[in-house]
Amino acid sequence: MRSDHSSDSLHRARPRCSTLIRMARLSKERLLRALQDTLTAYVASNRTRTDLLKDAASLIVDLRNRHQLEDGRPDLSGRSPEYRREMGLIYKNAGVTEDTLDTVQAALRYHVGNLLRETKSAEDLAAVGLTSISPRARLQRSRELMAALAASVNGAKEPARMVAHAEALVDYVTPEVIADLGPKELEVLRVGLRSLVDRCNDLLETLDAA
Repeated sequence: MRSDHSSDSLHRARPRCSTLIRMARLSKERLLRALQDTLTAYVASNRTRTDLLKDAASLIVDLRNRHQLEDGRPDLSGRSPEYRREMGLIYKNAGVTEDTLDTVQAALRYHVGNLLRETKSAEDLAAVGLTSISPRARLQRSRELMAALAASVNGAKEPARMVAHAEALVDYVTPEVIADLGPKELEVLRVGLRSLVDRCNDLLETLDAA
């Protein structure tokens, strides 16, 4: 007897999901079910299968295109109440627990963000407050900056240059990035920024007294 909840059936569901993704247009009901099945399989894999995350990202982009903001624009950023309600139910039914929700959402944001930049124009993205720079490009740029910083700056001898690099890194924390963060990530960022501000204020007092 076939069991939709067995481990084997979840792994067999992946090719079927990929086939659905390639279809020109799924019905809303089939789209939501395909997304839920994909995330269920991802949870069952102990969150190790990137292929399932990419499949889920494709389905999420499709779902966002079907939702609209109050002014009629497609909800590409995933902020409309109905979209959030549907995604909340999908996460719950897929077995995403509260303590893993932020991690799963962050992983999905990365792939959804890349896919949006591959499929939407800069004008469409800007219309809903998104930049044309993909998460992949931001990550690569951050790595390049850190590598350049490590290779070229001696903090003890070039403090002004070090501060300039630090400022450039902080510039990557944009309102768009903040809007996409989960509660735990927001708290970590808040604590980090407050610590940074306190450290900067201490250094400014030292400079003023010099």
